[in-house]
Amino acid sequence: MSHIFVSHASLDDELVTPIHDEVEAATGLNLWVDHKDIVPAENYRDRLHAALRECSAGLLVLSRRSVGRPEIDSEWNYILSMERPLYIVKIDDVPLADINPRLSIIQWIDLTRDRAAGIAALVAALTGGDVPAGAPIILSRRITGDMPARLTRIPMRGRDDDLRRVIDALSGSIVQITGTGGLGKSRLAAEVVLQHGGIDGAIWHTVSDVSRADSIAELLRSHYDLPAETEWRDLLKHVKARGRLLVVVDNGESASPDARAAYVKFMRDLEAANVGVLLTSRNAWDELDDEREIHPSRIDSDPAAQIVRDMAAAILPEDRQGEIDAQADAIAEAARRHPELIEVAIKQMKKLPLEQVLANLREFSGRKIDEALDEMLGVSLRQMTDEAGGAPAWALNRLNVTRGGFTYTAAQAIALVAAPTPADADIGTRNGVSGPEVAPTAITHESDLQDALAALVSWSFLIFDGRRYTVDALAAEYVGEDESAHRPHYDFYLALAEEHDERQDYLGLDVESANLEAAFEWAMREDTEDAYWLANAASNLLFNRGRFTQILSWDERIVATLDANTNQTFWANAQISLGVDLMSLPIGDRRENLRRAVTAYEEALRFHTPEAAPLDYAMTQNNLGTAYSDLAALEDRAGNLRQAVAAYEQALRFYTPEAAPLAYATTQNNLGNAYRDLAALEDRAGNLRQAVDAFEQALRFRTPETAPLAYATTQNNLGYAYANLAGVEDRAANLQRAVTAYEQALRFRTPEAAPLDYAMTQRNLGIAHEDLGDLPAAVACWREAERYYRQMGAVEDADLMLRWIADAEGGEDEGEETPPDAG
Repeated sequence: MSHIFVSHASLDDELVTPIHDEVEAATGLNLWVDHKDIVPAENYRDRLHAALRECSAGLLVLSRRSVGRPEIDSEWNYILSMERPLYIVKIDDVPLADINPRLSIIQWIDLTRDRAAGIAALVAALTGGDVPAGAPIILSRRITGDMPARLTRIPMRGRDDDLRRVIDALSGSIVQITGTGGLGKSRLAAEVVLQHGGIDGAIWHTVSDVSRADSIAELLRSHYDLPAETEWRDLLKHVKARGRLLVVVDNGESASPDARAAYVKFMRDLEAANVGVLLTSRNAWDELDDEREIHPSRIDSDPAAQIVRDMAAAILPEDRQGEIDAQADAIAEAARRHPELIEVAIKQMKKLPLEQVLANLREFSGRKIDEALDEMLGVSLRQMTDEAGGAPAWALNRLNVTRGGFTYTAAQAIALVAAPTPADADIGTRNGVSGPEVAPTAITHESDLQDALAALVSWSFLIFDGRRYTVDALAAEYVGEDESAHRPHYDFYLALAEEHDERQDYLGLDVESANLEAAFEWAMREDTEDAYWLANAASNLLFNRGRFTQILSWDERIVATLDANTNQTFWANAQISLGVDLMSLPIGDRRENLRRAVTAYEEALRFHTPEAAPLDYAMTQNNLGTAYSDLAALEDRAGNLRQAVAAYEQALRFYTPEAAPLAYATTQNNLGNAYRDLAALEDRAGNLRQAVDAFEQALRFRTPETAPLAYATTQNNLGYAYANLAGVEDRAANLQRAVTAYEQALRFRTPEAAPLDYAMTQRNLGIAHEDLGDLPAAVACWREAERYYRQMGAVEDADLMLRWIADAEGGEDEGEETPPDAG
């Protein structure tokens, strides 16, 4: 026997029992209430759930004790989600502000005002009779029109920010909620009706191909109980005087261009009367282009999973809930966190196993999924094509190769073509399934591109933030990609990466990371050498942004494709790129990274030979020498430094002043560093003299005019070598030479140009002055060093300078022992 489930707080049992008894006696209906209908021998929870599941309607008893109780909220929410009638009685002075807004559009019977009249009204409502005139009925928010009950049958999830944006925008204004089909535009509008604290009622009008704008006037008359003959002008005056009204115009895309004009006039009149107007539409109405437009954001993972659970509770039997709950995250992601697809999937689970439904979602297969996608996107695509022609479909198909958004300049490069190709008659494919049947038209003129972009934004296939376009994620997957667009996409982003790399503008390029990754993946499928050039152009970006694992992965994947048939130059270049990135890698096992770099350079030298490519041979030997120098700090110091010297000397066979003066200077600088470090282990005087000679050779071409910062680095290194040589021979003269070199370095190592390098050289210069016996000069240098060390966050170095200053000013003969900095 069907029954009415009574939801109430246990603390209200004594107040609920007489209501139960009187209504049952008057109606003959079965009102199920736990404290009367569950016997002690029964399992309370199971019996309660069964009664809720099997009820034909619900009766909610509102009180201070019941409002906000999770178990009671879940009961009436379940009844609404199952689309069963919910009746409400209020039994005490519970504040209206405490009552859930979803209950504000249901009439309440107030038993606190006139209990007898209230019971009579409840009996009439339950039996389908006429409610007595003057019955104590409360409707806190009157909704006139056809707002579908299904929109509020489950709580809205994941749209709190969108809801706040819409409510903030609504203040006697027109607001458009736009987006693709099934995104939840109408659901968001319904939640505004429930939650907007600035209204006490709403009009809901659904647009169709046969609806009329003047139906809004009819609804307004009905809402305010005004005579049917009330003129529009007088109606607006009445509305303005009453205030606190919202008018929702739903399903706006169904209005024809001619009908739109009438709707816009009505909206403008309402706006002038300080009425908030909320339009939902798949496409933005250009006639309202100066109005606020809000595009609902994609739902995050957690609320999407909760939507799965809510819909399952409303649609599937209770014994399926555990299974759905365990797979809620997987279902949400397979449905692309899209409410419409989630609902379709849950309904499919009434007839198909969960695994099959998940497969259908992931592959966009199955009749129900296809029907849903066509309703959500295919219809919009065809409507857009009817209105704007085939160019927008062409642009969308080509721009779908982008990732993470794109600029107008990128759209020009990707979507504009010189002339149509034979493939232009077909839109792309999605997962092997033909896309929607539209007739795309190739875009050959920029004006057509601009119109196409405008149409795509209007129909919500593209989102535009004022600077960048983003393809709607679901639309991109549904429509598919034009494979021929990958090449211009790759070419554009390769050129962009090279341009930003040349300017060292890595922050400006970072926004295009997703497009760079997409271009790289396409190149890896089509031509590994293209992937190599893109990896080279993007490597500094990836290092700058801390994505070390990514650049190493790219290098390794490129090298892994090499075989005996690979072009020898490409083989060598790929190995060198891998070596350079391994040497720069700040993560992982440093020793192992350097060993791998040495191996990569040695692989490159198989083809970069003196005979085949002398300058490439020299470049590779220079890199190899640097790898050995770095490895010397971690193992076999003397042996690796000797290897470094040998490699640099090999490089200098072909990096000559005549052939490559700047490369010659760089290698001489590197050779000087290797000799300087080797001097600490063996033949100190001889190796330091070799270092001095190498640095002086470098300075022939590292000049203030050609390379000021490189000149300063080598002068600092030369000063270090002279300062060390002073400990072996000609002390005063070599210390003075060190001072001169450091002072030359400080011409360009300035606080503005290179603050840390400036501090380092001031520190070194101070040590040289101290060794010469000039403590005031030494202290002055260390004060400068301390200032900029601290400014740049090098706190330990700054504190060390203060200790040296204190020792010098305190009359100590020697400061804290520390070697001067090189570099």
